[in-house]
Amino acid sequence: MLKKNIMDLTVKMDDNSKSVDYHVRPYQPGEEERLVELLNFSFNGWPQFDLDCSPVEHWKWKFLENPLGLHSIVVAEIDDKIIGFIGEFYQYVKVGDKLLYSRRSAESAVHSDYRRMGVATQMGIQIKELRQGKGVQMGYSASGNHIIIKYRERRGTYFFPHVLCEKMLIRDVDKFLERYGIKNKFIKKIGFLGLKSINTIINAVKTDKKNAHDDIKIKQIHEFDENIDRFWESVKDDYYFIIERTQKYLNWRYCDKRGGDYYVVTAEEGGDVLGYIVLRVNRKLEDYPVGTIVDLLTLPGRLDVARQLIVHAVDYFDESKVISMNVWTVKGHPYDVLYGGYGFLELNRKVRKFFNTTPVDVGEEWGLFESAVPGQLHVQYGDLDWI
Repeated sequence: MLKKNIMDLTVKMDDNSKSVDYHVRPYQPGEEERLVELLNFSFNGWPQFDLDCSPVEHWKWKFLENPLGLHSIVVAEIDDKIIGFIGEFYQYVKVGDKLLYSRRSAESAVHSDYRRMGVATQMGIQIKELRQGKGVQMGYSASGNHIIIKYRERRGTYFFPHVLCEKMLIRDVDKFLERYGIKNKFIKKIGFLGLKSINTIINAVKTDKKNAHDDIKIKQIHEFDENIDRFWESVKDDYYFIIERTQKYLNWRYCDKRGGDYYVVTAEEGGDVLGYIVLRVNRKLEDYPVGTIVDLLTLPGRLDVARQLIVHAVDYFDESKVISMNVWTVKGHPYDVLYGGYGFLELNRKVRKFFNTTPVDVGEEWGLFESAVPGQLHVQYGDLDWI
């Protein structure tokens, strides 16, 4: 039996042994702690990285205080107990030659006691109603889960036109082996001695300063100033896919401690920004710190700047004594080639980025996007919320 009002849904399910009524509705302010409690239970800890604030403050930062201040959030509940949650927020993404108003899928969870009861399906119906009238032109999300990928393929979902690959540089091989074992697919592919040799080579490359420019200043910053907007204007036209990287967005994403503890560095010359890199050391597991290059972007053609920033990143992670360093990039992008030169090796897991377009005429922009070469597409870990 189904009773439905606008933006409100009550569902009666017969679960063989018992009848279950659950209620699906929009999120209401003040429910943040209960939502985070569900996320923490569903994901065995949420978020999956260390924070300098409470998980509730992190949730508010993401959904309530993002640059546009917009979100769509749906919950499912039984007797005042929240058993399901879907959340997304909105941002601008440059696709082709235009900025498209886009929704970014974030967390989705159903309590394990109430799965296979259609909860996720009913929440999906409700969140589509919440989107109506917001003028959304595109939605995107990403996953490396083969089941989800196959499901999306069956639905005819658009996929990113090039492979998105994860790369890793293992610095403490013994610790890595201790945690993942010699049978790990990555280890079997590269070989134990190969990993040791790579670190020897990287140590030699790091000491080679012949590509460095003395007039380029590498410095840590705690917030982006107005110069980053001029940098964005100089960069954006070289890409047919890139999230809008304005001062407001970058300060929210990387310089608000509620989002995470990021190490942000710019490369500057004569007061002009040539590029930046964002790094993160995840100490969720205290005895197994992992470094991530969260974001890297330079002016068009300035691979010399990208090299210096990557070397700086490896130095920073070595000083932080991380076990491994991770990065996410478009396969074949010039940055991808640079990472390979510094010993980052491609993992077996391929990440697929999904796109769901709404009935808005974005055909010309989509054509430019789909025919783009890897160097015209910018995708980084920081474009999602994995780290």
